[in-house]
Amino acid sequence: MSDLQKLIDRLRQAPEYASQVVHYRHLPAVKAAWHALDAVSAPLRIALKGSGIGKLYAHQAQALALLGTGENVGITTPTASGKTLIYNLAVTEALLADPKAHALYLFPLKALAQDQLKTLETWFASLDALNLNAAIYDGDTPAAVRAKLRRKPPRVIITNPDMLHYGLLAFPEAWREFFGHLKYVVADEAHTYRGVFGSHAALILRRLRRLCGEPGPQFIASSATMANAGEFLQQLTGKAFTLVETSGAPREGRHVLFVEPTGSPYTAGAGLLHECVNHHIKTILFTKSRKITELISLWVQESAPKLAKRIASYRAGYLPEERRAIEQRLFKDELSAVISTSALEAGIDVGGLDACILVGYPGTMISLWQRLGRAGRGKREALLILIALPDALDHYYLRHPDLLFGSRFENCVLDPGNPRLLDEHLPCAAAEEPLTAGDWALFGPGAQAAAARLTRAGLLRETATGDAWFSQRKQPQRLVDIRSADEPYVIKSERRGTLLGHVDAARVFKECHPGAIYLHAGQTYEVTALDLETRTVLVAESRADWYTQYTASEEVEILDLAPGQLWRTSREAFTSAWVRVRVTEKIVAYERHRVRDQTLLSEHKLNLPPRVFETQAVLLSVPDRWRRECRDQGLDFSGGLHAAEHVLIAALLTQVLCERWDLGGLSTLAHPQVDQPCIFIYDGYPGGVGLAEKGLQVLETWARAARAMVDECDCEDGCPLCVQSPKCGSRNQPLDKTACRLLLGALDRQPARRLQVPEPPASQGGNMATEKPEKIQSAQTTPTQVLSADVQTEKQPAALPTTQEFRWLVFDLETQKSAAEVGGWDKAHLMRMSVGVVFDGLTGTFRHYRENQVPELIQDLLAADMVVGFNIDGFDLKVLSGYSEFAARIRTFDLLSDIRQTLGFRLSLDHLGQHTLGRPKTAEGLQALAWFAAGNWADLEAYCRADVEITRDIFRFGLQFHYLLYERQGQVLKLPVAWREAFPRVTDR
Repeated sequence: MSDLQKLIDRLRQAPEYASQVVHYRHLPAVKAAWHALDAVSAPLRIALKGSGIGKLYAHQAQALALLGTGENVGITTPTASGKTLIYNLAVTEALLADPKAHALYLFPLKALAQDQLKTLETWFASLDALNLNAAIYDGDTPAAVRAKLRRKPPRVIITNPDMLHYGLLAFPEAWREFFGHLKYVVADEAHTYRGVFGSHAALILRRLRRLCGEPGPQFIASSATMANAGEFLQQLTGKAFTLVETSGAPREGRHVLFVEPTGSPYTAGAGLLHECVNHHIKTILFTKSRKITELISLWVQESAPKLAKRIASYRAGYLPEERRAIEQRLFKDELSAVISTSALEAGIDVGGLDACILVGYPGTMISLWQRLGRAGRGKREALLILIALPDALDHYYLRHPDLLFGSRFENCVLDPGNPRLLDEHLPCAAAEEPLTAGDWALFGPGAQAAAARLTRAGLLRETATGDAWFSQRKQPQRLVDIRSADEPYVIKSERRGTLLGHVDAARVFKECHPGAIYLHAGQTYEVTALDLETRTVLVAESRADWYTQYTASEEVEILDLAPGQLWRTSREAFTSAWVRVRVTEKIVAYERHRVRDQTLLSEHKLNLPPRVFETQAVLLSVPDRWRRECRDQGLDFSGGLHAAEHVLIAALLTQVLCERWDLGGLSTLAHPQVDQPCIFIYDGYPGGVGLAEKGLQVLETWARAARAMVDECDCEDGCPLCVQSPKCGSRNQPLDKTACRLLLGALDRQPARRLQVPEPPASQGGNMATEKPEKIQSAQTTPTQVLSADVQTEKQPAALPTTQEFRWLVFDLETQKSAAEVGGWDKAHLMRMSVGVVFDGLTGTFRHYRENQVPELIQDLLAADMVVGFNIDGFDLKVLSGYSEFAARIRTFDLLSDIRQTLGFRLSLDHLGQHTLGRPKTAEGLQALAWFAAGNWADLEAYCRADVEITRDIFRFGLQFHYLLYERQGQVLKLPVAWREAFPRVTDR
C-alpha cells in the first residue's frame, strides 16, 4: 500500500479525523485521447520524436489546426494538459516560415517567464536552428542587456504586462521593427487578467495592436476554465476567439476530502500538514491571507522543530530573491512542504507535489481547481483536502459538494471601458502614436468622451485641424501603475533598517496601522510607525501572543445612475439599480485578540486619513412595508438588513469571478439620497471593474443563492456559516437571521422586470479634475477707499464708468531700463515705467499713461474688477511696485501664468499671436528701450498699444472658442482654456 493510501485510510478511519471528514470522493483516472503528429511540419515532428513525443493530445491538434487557419485561439483545458506545447509549436512554425517574424509571450509572474525561457531554449536547441532564440525582457533584466535586446530583438521576447507597458510600448521607435513583424502574442494564465489588473492589461494590448497595425498579430490565450471564456478573451484583447475546451490529456486519479473541523480550521490545517509530511507526502497548503500563512508556518515549526528546515512559507510581500530561493528548494526536493497564499497558484514549476490542502474555499472555482491542480502531476495519484472556514460560502459548498465537481464556473470580469483607466491609458497611447478618431472603436464606446475630458484637462493636445491628439507629457507611462491604484508602501525593520517587504496602499491602513501585528517569514513584528509622506512602515520584532483586527466605518454617496437599466422585483419589494457612487472608508480602531482562544484583550482608537474613491454599485432599496413586517414579528429590521448585505456579498462570489475582498457593502436604515432603507454592494476598486454590473445581470440567481445560504444553515440566530462576515467593520453587529430570511425571500419572490432609465449626461463620465483660473468677484470699492492717505490726493480718471457691470481691462507697460542695467529680473521694481497702455473692455477705448501719470494709472487698475495681462504678475506689477505698495492689490488675470499652469512650460506672446491670431508682435523689448532713449514716444506708445491689442485678442479668442493655438514639434495644437466658465460676466464692446 502506498504512503498516500495509508494517509487517506488514517484520515477516514482514525477517531480524531473521521468525524470531521464530511465528504470523500475519488475522481477516477482519465485516459488520453491521442492524435497523430500530422498537424505539425516535418522538422518539428523530428524534434518532437527526439524529445519522446510521438503523438499529440486531441486538443493540442485541434488548437494547432485552428491557429493554422488564422484564428485567435483560447485554450481552457485543465492544469497540466500540455497547453504550453501548443503555443510553442505554433510560434516555432511561424518563425521558421518567416525569418523576420517575432513572437511576444506575456506571463503575469516573473517566475513563470523564467520557466518558459528554459523550456524554449531546450526546445530551440533540439531543432538545431541557429536563427531561433528567446530572451526575457522584464524589470530584472540588466540595463545593458535591455539595450542590446532593443538594438537586436530576439525572435521571442518573454515579458509581463508591466514591462510591455513601461519598457516596450513607451519606446515605439526602438521596437518598431519588432512590432511590425509580430506574428503571435501569447497570453498565458489569461484568467489572471481580471479586475483592475486585467482592465489595465486589456488597454495595454489595445495599445500594442495600434503599433502593430493591421491585420496585426494572432493571439493565443491559455486559461483556466471559466463560464464566459470567449466573451472574456474578446474583452481582454478586442479580438474574437475560438475556444478549445475539451482536454485530451490523461489524468491520474485524485482523492478529495472535505473537512469540517470541530475546532480552529487553522489548527486543523497545521495538523493535517504535519500528517502529510510524516507520511512522506510532499504537500502544498494554501491559505487565504498573508497573516494565516505565517501563523500556520509558525505553529507547524513550533510543534515539530525537526521539520522546521523542511517547511517554508511563501507569499506576496516577500522579496523576489526570497521567493526564487523557496521555488528552487521545492524543485530540488529540499522542502517537504510549503505554506502559501495564492502566490503559488499559477503554474510555476516547483517539481512534483503529492497533496494539496486548502484552508478555506479560495473564493472562486477557478482558483479552487488551479490550486488542486498543483498536486498529482505525472503518473501519481494525488490527495486534495478542503478545510472549511466558519464562512457562509465555505459551508454552502460543503452542503452542495456536487457544485464543485460539476461543470459550473464563474464569469470572469474586467472593464476596459473604466473611465479612470481610459484617462490613464489614452495619454500613453497618444505618446506612442498620435490618436485619431479611428482609434475610438479600438478603445471602446467611452474613448471619445475620455479624449474630450483629457483635452479639457490639458493631458491631451488636439491639433488645430481637430484630426489628431498628442500627449502633453513625454512619457505618461511612468505615471500609470497597472498593479494597484497607488504606489505601494515599503516595510522596514526599525532596528536594522532592512527592507522586509511591501504592502499596497489599499491594504496598508488595514494591515499595517500603528500597533498592528505583522508576520513575515515566521517572525512576529509590531508596527511602530506609519509614515504617509515617505510611504514607509516601520516594524519591530515582537513576542506578542495576540493578533490585531481593525474596525472600520464607511459612507456611500450616490453620484448618479450608471448607464444601464433599473430592475424591480415588484412594487412592494426591492427596487434595484446600478449606480455610480463615492465611497469613504476609514479605519477607526483596532482590537487585540489572544491567539490561542481569540479572547478580546483591548481596543485602541486610530486617527488615519480616509480612503475615498468612486466606483460602481448595486443599490437595493427596501420599501417601508418590510420594516413594518419585521416590527410586527418582533424582528430587528436593522439586523436583517445588515445580515442580508453580508449574505449577498458571499452569494455574489458564486456568480462572478472575484474574492470577498474585491467587494464592499453598506446597509443603512435611511440613506439621505434614497429616503428609505437600502443596501449597497459595490466594487472595491476605484472606477469599478464591472462586478456590480454583472451582479445586476444575474440578480435572480444571485438572490436565490443568497437565500439558500441562509435557509440551509442549521443555526438559530446566525453564525459565521451564514450571516456573519469575516471582514465586517462593525464587528457583525447587529444581525438578525430571521429578518434577513424575510428580506431575501422578498428579493427572490418574483422574476425581475426591467425598466429603462435615461443615460446620465456625458459630462458626468469619469472624475478627471480640470484646472480653471480662479474666478474673480466684482469689486464694490472705489480707488479712493482703497488707497492710503499718501495717495488719496490722486484724482480718479474722468473716463472711469460708474456702472456696476463687470469692468475688465487689458494692460501692458514698457520700461526705461533693461534687466541688465538694474542688476537682474528680480529687481524689476527699479526698471521704471516709460509708457503704459490700458484697454477698457466696457468702453472699447484705450488710455495711455507716462511715468508722471503712474498714480492715475494705479487708480485706474485698482478700480477694475479684473486686469488682464501677459506676465502681468511676474513683471508689470513688480515694475509698478516701485511706485506704490498698492500695486499689489490690483486684481489680475495673468494669461502667461494660466497657460504655464496648463502646459507646464511658457509660451511667448509672439508665439501665441502668430499661431492663434496669425499676427506676431510688431517689435521686441530692446527696440522699445531704444525708442525711449531716443525720445521716440510715437513708436514706443504704438508698440505698447499693439501688445495690448494682441493680449486682448488672445483673451477674446479664448473666451469665444475655449482654446488657443500653439506649435510643438512641428504640429499646431489646441490649448484648451476655461476662461468663459471662469469669467461669465465679461462682456465686450
